[in-house]
Amino acid sequence: GANHLTLRALELARLSPKPEIIGDLLEAMREITESHVLAQAQAEYFPAPHQTLTIAEGRNGSIFSFSCRSGARLGGGSRQQINALGRYGRHTGIAWHMAEDMAIVDANEVELAEVLAERAQNNHVGYIVSLAVEQNPSLLSAWKSLGQSGDANEALAFAEAVKNTGAVQRGRQRLVNETWAAQR
Repeated sequence: GANHLTLRALELARLSPKPEIIGDLLEAMREITESHVLAQAQAEYFPAPHQTLTIAEGRNGSIFSFSCRSGARLGGGSRQQINALGRYGRHTGIAWHMAEDMAIVDANEVELAEVLAERAQNNHVGYIVSLAVEQNPSLLSAWKSLGQSGDANEALAFAEAVKNTGAVQRGRQRLVNETWAAQR
């Protein structure tokens, strides 16, 4: 899986007429690895919203940034254009991660219950859940309970409680801000 993709990315970067792409790729790989280590560490505790976004930046942000920078390099872009597209890619990657996280809340009840229960059982805390717990700390015990039970009805009740905190609206506002930041 991932090792094969990494090897393929290195092979393609090596063939690039722009040697800087290898440095960009290595930087992206370093960021991805660091975010993976951070995500594993977060399995031991409940992360704050900014910590979930740090992981999003390290994963999606670095991949999107690398892709945009590489495209700019291959297209003969100036240093300013390469940097601007790299920033664009980073913000777009974070926004993509956030949109994916929020799409769960808008899923039908069966999918919502399944995904929330699975995430709770793996203590895979997304941005919206983290925002909700920050707003209403009593939801942390509900999250832990859901992680132990995996019960669909408990997952739906938890999702409703998350919505009642206003976390979804605040998450959407942050998504809009991230999207606007990508356009600057």
